[in-house]
Amino acid sequence: MGKKSNPFAYARPLGVAQVTLVFVLLACELGARLAFPAPRYVHSLPYDPGLGFRAPANVHLGNSDPGGGFPYDLNNQGFRGPELPTDSKLAGTERLLFCGDTFLMGWQVRKEALVPFSTESALRESGRHVESYSIACDGYGTAQQWILLRKYAGPLDPDYVVLCFSTGNDVADNARDLVGRTLVSSGGYLRPFLLRDDSGDLRTTWLQPARAALRASSRVFQLVEHRLLRMEWIDSQARREGALLSRKDRLAAGRLPLPYLDMFTTQEDEHWEAGWDATAVALEAIRDEVRRLGARLIVAILPHKFQVQRDASSIGMDGTLLRSKSPPLNDRLDWNLPERRLVALLRGLEIETVSLLDPLRRETAEERVSMYRQDGHWNGRGHALAGREIARAIQAFDKGETRAPGGTNGQPVDLPTLVFEKQSEIDLQVEIRPELMGFGWHGWRSDWWGETYGWVMREKGEILVPNRTGELVLKCWLPSFAELPAVVRLNGEEHVIERTGEFLLRQGIEKSGEEQYRFVRIETTRSFTFMRGKRAGLVLQGFEVRAPGG
Repeated sequence: MGKKSNPFAYARPLGVAQVTLVFVLLACELGARLAFPAPRYVHSLPYDPGLGFRAPANVHLGNSDPGGGFPYDLNNQGFRGPELPTDSKLAGTERLLFCGDTFLMGWQVRKEALVPFSTESALRESGRHVESYSIACDGYGTAQQWILLRKYAGPLDPDYVVLCFSTGNDVADNARDLVGRTLVSSGGYLRPFLLRDDSGDLRTTWLQPARAALRASSRVFQLVEHRLLRMEWIDSQARREGALLSRKDRLAAGRLPLPYLDMFTTQEDEHWEAGWDATAVALEAIRDEVRRLGARLIVAILPHKFQVQRDASSIGMDGTLLRSKSPPLNDRLDWNLPERRLVALLRGLEIETVSLLDPLRRETAEERVSMYRQDGHWNGRGHALAGREIARAIQAFDKGETRAPGGTNGQPVDLPTLVFEKQSEIDLQVEIRPELMGFGWHGWRSDWWGETYGWVMREKGEILVPNRTGELVLKCWLPSFAELPAVVRLNGEEHVIERTGEFLLRQGIEKSGEEQYRFVRIETTRSFTFMRGKRAGLVLQGFEVRAPGG
């Protein structure tokens, strides 16, 4: 008989191979952790295994507004404002904790104007000893804010928690079903979501749980995944087939220009309804956590810019709709719908509510100036107004008074009409005027290159002006390193610029059609490096349409 085969003959070399493989993988992981930081998946935000991403800590930058320059700082936890305290409150001291997203990060807003600290100031003026703190991050949804509360609120021992809920993107941020179906929620690939399981217990989940688990445990996986995302071999938005049509295809199908506008329609959509269901779960979780802390919860409803004002952006969309033979936005959308749904939802959850839609519309109409930056977040005026309203609400709630939330009727304020009724010359040093800026602008500063103020244009840009016959005058500026001669086109007509510094462009214009406003397109044939490799054409300091012979 031949020799019997030994079933364990290959066991030892196989075991050695397995152990070797484990050691190689561990060595690779250790080397990756020593050599590389965690990649930044979402914009410039560091990866966080529990939150998906977070704001960087200990940031110290410069910023500016029409009042001049000021510091923009993030504390040790990556939040605006003072460090979160770990000591007990002094007798007679009240602590307010604000929780939110990009609104509370307040780019181009001074710290003292931010809603947590303008609320603090308003309450102190009434004789109360109040301390305000903020926990927030760009792009966070309500589930991430719940996680922040559980992590930071206990030692702080707040008396009030104010959750700032944005109608512009928070519903989209709360639902896995809406990841890849809208352009306003960029963190869905990484962020955690809240849901209740079949037994009613609350738990977090992820868009792709297996990837999330690997990402949380392996730096090697993070680096490989991040590289594949940058190469677009995998999709960071996990887009469903046909879920995100181009603007052209949406208009051809009779739909709204941008997907997020669907939330202002009464037509039922299963994906948006899933977003509202997920929002209800997350708000209930925050309510229960605040009750556990022994604090009172207020939800402040932060409206989308288009709900408050008509401006260059919405007027541009109306023009697009008109060219596709579709009705304008005001005829198709219910701008108060999110407030009505949220007020009803919060009332059912027994959560006190402050709707800021009516106060923002009223202030915009009275002051004839925008409460928003061009990107749709509040400027200093918007924050200060919200702070005053929240302070009034806290005082009323303390007295046992009920306040009607409001924000269920009315229309956006026609801001350009109010601006042009008041003034013909737009000085962009005095007012930033984002409501008059169309596409094509990098941003506004008071001290570009330490020399000038205004809006830096890309190679093409648009501004909104009154639609009337007259002389268009633009006050512009070029830095000393710009290439000359430069050619600037206004609605196609060329102007040759032979020197740097300030210069005026003058051009006659004729009334076109019956619209109240028109866009002026500005183009440059030469551009200069602006920052981090971006290209720019000029700096716009002001403009005016002068009457004929003026």
